[in-house]
Amino acid sequence: MRALFWVLPALLLAGCGIEIPGQKAKDAAAMGYACRVSKKSPELCMRENPAFSQNAVLDGWREADSDVKERKVDTDFTSPPPIKSAVEGEPQPEGEAKPEGEAEPAKAP
Repeated sequence: MRALFWVLPALLLAGCGIEIPGQKAKDAAAMGYACRVSKKSPELCMRENPAFSQNAVLDGWREADSDVKERKVDTDFTSPPPIKSAVEGEPQPEGEAKPEGEAEPAKAP
């Protein structure tokens, strides 16, 4: 009987989808904010996220747009400069840029 006392509530709560009031609207606004920062149009953002309210997505997009215009958020995603090897002659992992002045060895045809 004691086992049933602990197992029954565990089974009832397993997979319980407790929904926080207003969380879906906050998630939609965050999605719209992220779309604007990544330079997507609001139409594309709403089309890519049909599960969210279009109004909430657009509100997030507008908030990010004002932050971008006021230069609170940087939307320039340039890659960082390559890291130079500390030891000369140390092989660099594939995909990293070679230091200036070094050329790739010529391959025979």
